Amino acid sequence: MELEMRRLSELRGVAGQEGEVRSYLRSVLEGKVDELFTDTMGNLFAALRGGRERPRVMIAAHMDEVGFIVTGFEKNGMIRFGNVGGIVPAMLPAKVVRIGAAGVPGVIGTKAVHLQREEERSKPFDPKGLAIDIGAKDRDEAKKHVKLGDQVTWDVGFGEFGDGLWKGRAFDDRVGCLVLARLLTAGAEYGVPVTGVFTVQEEVGLRGATVAAYEVEPDIGIALEGTVCADIPGVETEGQVTRG
Repeated sequence: MELEMRRLSELRGVAGQEGEVRSYLRSVLEGKVDELFTDTMGNLFAALRGGRERPRVMIAAHMDEVGFIVTGFEKNGMIRFGNVGGIVPAMLPAKVVRIGAAGVPGVIGTKAVHLQREEERSKPFDPKGLAIDIGAKDRDEAKKHVKLGDQVTWDVGFGEFGDGLWKGRAFDDRVGCLVLARLLTAGAEYGVPVTGVFTVQEEVGLRGATVAAYEVEPDIGIALEGTVCADIPGVETEGQVTRG
C-alpha cells in the first residue's frame, strides 16, 4: 500500500491538469472492471455491472490538487502565477515548487524582511507581490523552460515519519483514489451496479463530480475525501478527527 500511495502522491495534477493521475489510475484498472472510460470533462469512470439494474451506486474520489498556474513573466526572469484552488497567502513565501511537465524547480520569493516598510511587516503577504524564481537571467531564458498555463505544484517528497505515519503532497484526495481503486479491483461481488468515478476539478468547485452525477444517475452517492487531522496543540482529543 505504501508504494501505491507514494506513486499517487508524487504524481502532479493541479485542477484542470489531472492527466498524469488519470493515466496511472487507468493502468491500474485496465482489465479489472467491466467498463472503463473518460468523459470530455476528464473524469475517469470504472464500472462494475453487478447482478441487477438498481440501486445504482456511484463512489467518487477526486484526482486534482490545489496548486498554481503560470500567468506571466517579468523582465528579470521571475515568473508570475495565480492560485488554483484555495491557498492561504501566508503559506507561500520561500516555498519550493515544480513547474510544468518537466518539473522545473523554483522557489516563491518576496521582498526581504529588511527591505520591507514597518507597515508591510505587520500585514499578510500580498500574492500580487510574489513571484517564482527558477534562476533565469531574463524573460527570454525563463520562457525556454516554462510556458504560460503550466501547472505549478508544491515540491514535497513522500516519506514515513513517526510510528507508521506518512507525509506527502496531495493526500487530499489521492488517499481517496487509492481506496476507490482497491474497492474496484478487489474482485468482490457487490450485487448491485457500482461505478467508481475519479473526478476532476474538485478544488475549484466540484465541477467533475457534478457532471459525473448526471452521467451515472446514481440512487446512492458516496464521496471518499480527505480531511484535516487536527492533532495539534490546543485541540482536545475529542476534536482530533483522525487520531485519538
